[in-house]
Amino acid sequence: MTAAAIKPPGRVGFVGLGNMGRPMAHCLAGAGFTLAVNDLDATRSAGFTASHKAEAPASLAALAEGCDAVITILPDGKAVRAVVLGQGGAQNDCLAAGMKPGSVLIDMSSSSPVDTRALAAALAERGIALVDAPVSGGVKRAMDGTLATMVGGAPADVERCRPVLAAMCKFIYPNGPVASGHAMKALNNGVAAAAFA
Repeated sequence: MTAAAIKPPGRVGFVGLGNMGRPMAHCLAGAGFTLAVNDLDATRSAGFTASHKAEAPASLAALAEGCDAVITILPDGKAVRAVVLGQGGAQNDCLAAGMKPGSVLIDMSSSSPVDTRALAAALAERGIALVDAPVSGGVKRAMDGTLATMVGGAPADVERCRPVLAAMCKFIYPNGPVASGHAMKALNNGVAAAAFA
């Protein structure tokens, strides 16, 4: 039996309220999702909750509790792994400590495909799925919810997350299994760099 799609007012965790993350979280709130947010800079979390109907739990584990999906948008895959599994993979205050079996981690960072596959395997042992969905379009498109995302993951997991992704992204491109979204983003970045050069 396929799990139901994650739709408003479902509870979604959001980690990373930087230049891209904050407007993306804003779009999720505007779509009616119930948000729990976190940023390494606590003032960003406080600023977001002051202007949106959202909460900022005291720990990553508390943020993840009761969430059908948790989104990460962080500088790289190593930062994502530290937040998800804790430093060294064994800390209590990490997302995996609070995520329930059957929930989904949506990594929207520009992470290494190799790191993503390893993280997916670690989460699968806990009954948690991973969908990688890096984005393209920059801050302007993040603000108006018209980003493009290249998505990797099991088809059922991708479809379950589609309403969440659609709140932030106008273009959703499923690419294949876990880590294929991050692989496509790396290729996209390489082509863009060549064009600029």
